[in-house]
Amino acid sequence: MRTLLTALLVIGLSFSSLQAEDSKEGVYLGLGLSSTSLDDDGYDNTLDDKDNGVKLYGGYRFNDYFALELEFADLGSYSYTNSLYSSDLDLTAFTVSAVGIYPVLDKQLDLFIMLGLGSINLDDGYFINDNGGVARFGVGLAYTPKSLQELSFRFGLEAYSFTVETLGGRDYDMTVSSAYIGAQYNF
Repeated sequence: MRTLLTALLVIGLSFSSLQAEDSKEGVYLGLGLSSTSLDDDGYDNTLDDKDNGVKLYGGYRFNDYFALELEFADLGSYSYTNSLYSSDLDLTAFTVSAVGIYPVLDKQLDLFIMLGLGSINLDDGYFINDNGGVARFGVGLAYTPKSLQELSFRFGLEAYSFTVETLGGRDYDMTVSSAYIGAQYNF
């Protein structure tokens, strides 16, 4: 029994030292550009529901399979007109997400899935200036060139879901969908 425990300990320590040597563990910081689309759940039929956005993200990768990420995202500006005025509805979000990672291709390509929560701000410059909760879900891939391990390139698809409560008592379940490309520096 003692020999078996010793053998397992030696194998475990050998594996952990090998894992640490090859691991992508550490801090990362990135910038992304996105194409966004707003599904407003019938809130306003004059809404221009497509725009572009930008995101700043960073996090800590604990090992080859898990990271925590903070993100600030400008999700776009959506024009609409009603009987009283015309305006742009600006959306920004701040989220914290858990990121599950599956490395493939000799650890050059990572498939990832993320799930997070945060805060979203809606502002039209007139009547709407509100913060609320938002859920973030995303999938994507990240490519890290072998010759340049400090740099990674990302492609991802994300959804930000939130509810808008109106003065009339109706709730609108809205979603901003985003396809983005990004570059990140791995410290």
